[in-house]
Amino acid sequence: MVSGYSIVCFVVLQIADVTFGPLGISDTVLRVIIAVMLLALPVVAYLAWVFDVGQDGEVVRSAGKHRWIEAGVTLAAVCGLAFGAWWALHPRDPVQEQTTGREPTSRIELIAVLPLVNLSGDPGQDYFSDGTTEMLIEDIGKVSSLTVSSRQSVVQYKESKKTAREIALELGVDGLLTGSIVQTTNRLRVNVQLYSAHSDSNIWSERYERDLTDILTLQSDIARTVVQQLNVEMTGGELAALSTSREVDPESHKAYLLGRYHISRGAYTLAVKEFERAIELDASNADALAEMARITNIFVWSGASPQELMPMVREYIRRALAVEPTHSHAMATEALLVAFEDQEYQQSIDRFAELLTTHPNDYYILLYYGYVLEVTDHLELSRLLSSRIVELDPLDAAQTKNLGETYFQMGEYSKALAFYQQAENLGRPVPLSLAQLAAAQGDKEALDFQLQRDIKDWSDGTAVFRVLFQAFFAKMEGDQQLLQDTLGPYDNEDNVTSWFYLSYFPRALGDTRRAVQYYSRALENKEPQALMKAVGAGGEIEMYPEFYKHPDYLEMLRINGLDAASIAKLKVPPLPF
Repeated sequence: MVSGYSIVCFVVLQIADVTFGPLGISDTVLRVIIAVMLLALPVVAYLAWVFDVGQDGEVVRSAGKHRWIEAGVTLAAVCGLAFGAWWALHPRDPVQEQTTGREPTSRIELIAVLPLVNLSGDPGQDYFSDGTTEMLIEDIGKVSSLTVSSRQSVVQYKESKKTAREIALELGVDGLLTGSIVQTTNRLRVNVQLYSAHSDSNIWSERYERDLTDILTLQSDIARTVVQQLNVEMTGGELAALSTSREVDPESHKAYLLGRYHISRGAYTLAVKEFERAIELDASNADALAEMARITNIFVWSGASPQELMPMVREYIRRALAVEPTHSHAMATEALLVAFEDQEYQQSIDRFAELLTTHPNDYYILLYYGYVLEVTDHLELSRLLSSRIVELDPLDAAQTKNLGETYFQMGEYSKALAFYQQAENLGRPVPLSLAQLAAAQGDKEALDFQLQRDIKDWSDGTAVFRVLFQAFFAKMEGDQQLLQDTLGPYDNEDNVTSWFYLSYFPRALGDTRRAVQYYSRALENKEPQALMKAVGAGGEIEMYPEFYKHPDYLEMLRINGLDAASIAKLKVPPLPF
């Protein structure tokens, strides 16, 4: 009787352990079931010891025959039930004890974190599961010996019916982290599995349940455990980065994740509202403060008033770092300002080099550091950083195009063309870049082809630049009157939004001195694009040789610390990959 009872209990425990997590049933229910089973066990044992069931089905007092054999079977069954109870009740915190799994047959160095499945039954909670996935990607990406696919690469596999093997093959990775997430009131349950493409099987799985206030700790625990399962060594800095124990305000954190959700869809205005709400709910939300700094800086780069917005960017950074002094995105935005606003290029390089050693897979650190290296004419290193971004996310059309831009600035036109075409194959029209390439090569037919494309395809540039290349085509045709007629309406200082963009028109007209004056005004106003194109202009030198060789232009570079002598003094550490 006891053995049968114990077997039934053990089976019930295993079924509950597997199904309760995905169904969002609290561990408390499981504990109550176990308690009832254990309390009933002495009663069942006593009845089994005292009574037997006779051959005619009647219950009779036991005669004691085979009593010790039955006792042995009973003891074994009780031990089995006790083990099942321990398995279900044991907290299994991965920081303290690992779930035993099959060792991978080969080392996993390339890994992708697939979108966590939202099991809440409410599609409105997708922002939460997607945001948590992104933060897991960022946490695991802090380990330098791992290459982690970016969010843009894995988002296509949300709700995918493809097998793990097919997805790993398409992404070119050795391992996948998959799982599900359920949010109930202020509790959070996450189930994760680690898949090895080498053995085509899951080599580890775990279930976590925490209060929502501990979500950052939970994410760090998962990331650290995954790294440990992969037998990857971590430096002291990496281990510290994966040891977050800061509690969060649940509603503030939800607003922050919703803001990230809007950013992923290009809805920056909605994102700002959510980040502001997150900060209003919790003034110490460092993640939201860092995002507000980054987005506000993007507005400045897009042409908004730097005099009004730049103090706000610095204040957001200050507040974020006051809460979390090592917040990587706040530090990255600050390092970018050190170069583009303060023009302290060596200090900016040093900061980014240090950040990159602890965050080798971080999209924004790679992107911003590439900008600084481009400004300081370290184009080959900038190219390596752009290549790293594309390696992490081969489907990122914007960065594929940027990699082409870097090759263009290096004067490697065939490679630039290959990446421009790849960007277009990924769905991003880049006629501006292709027109610029054609103009630099003196290819009138290719330039004319780009000018004939639908105006909506020119979304990667401004309509003004389309006019500029129309004028450049007229110049290549030798039609000076058409050149003047085309540029005349645009070559004026009324309602200037960008002195940098305005400088292109006198360049095309051959008025180099005035073009340099406009460019100088752009640098005085700290226009980021002006700094980006000041040196290492590559193909543009072919288009405007008089401009880039003019004594006034060279003097302007010297004043801004971008002349050849100043750049030669900069020391750039080797990249960590």
